[in-house]
Amino acid sequence: MFSKRIEEVIQASLVDGVISDKERQVIKHLAQQEGIDGDTVDVLLDARIQELTAQHKAAQRVCPRCGASIDAFSATCPYCGQEVAQRSAVSSMRELNAKLSRVSDLEQRRNIITSFPVPNTREDLLEFLSLSAANAKKTGGLLDKPIVRFLLVIAAFWLVFFFISIAGKKDPESTFNDYTFSGLLFMDLAMAFIVGSWFALRYAKKGGSKEVKEHNEMVGTWRTKIDQVMTKARLSLRSGEDIDVLDRLQREVHGK
Repeated sequence: MFSKRIEEVIQASLVDGVISDKERQVIKHLAQQEGIDGDTVDVLLDARIQELTAQHKAAQRVCPRCGASIDAFSATCPYCGQEVAQRSAVSSMRELNAKLSRVSDLEQRRNIITSFPVPNTREDLLEFLSLSAANAKKTGGLLDKPIVRFLLVIAAFWLVFFFISIAGKKDPESTFNDYTFSGLLFMDLAMAFIVGSWFALRYAKKGGSKEVKEHNEMVGTWRTKIDQVMTKARLSLRSGEDIDVLDRLQREVHGK
């Protein structure tokens, strides 16, 4: 319904679980520019807020000692001090991966990631950030660099023709001489250079392997989503241990 631009604004506005009047006005203004009337925007935004509220209620737990309602982020009951075992929940990351596995189009995958709701529980937030961090970093090892492939092809061709030339020179009946041997090595190197250049240029033009190319094209989308989840996590998690984990994941994703 909404464009990618509006979805990003909505997701950023919903980080704290509510949409202020000013945020709603901005969203409605953007939507009207795309031909969506204000009443439709209000209905859809209210539905999003209700969905988040329902998720939050589902995340509530009950203290086994005093029966008080406890937020999912609490490890102990604030009323009686009872330690509360963390409830098992459907992993947001597993749910997201399941949705992504059903589509191959990159634009559809971007939309799924962008519109996916931010996790609510402590465990889910940390798991989502930990498992998605690798998706926010560009990949492509040494062998995925065109210059390395170029050099490897040259070396492979040169070695093949070198051993063929050596075998021919050692043959007593061969007419090989030093001049012929040097000429063959030169031809071998020239052929290796030509073939290696062709492979390297072809690989570079295609942007590397399909898997590496698709992964790197999605890095920006993953980083935006992780930053969104990171914002929610920093607002929700207060313990020093959790903050250290968030700082480490921040450095892992952004390299700082």
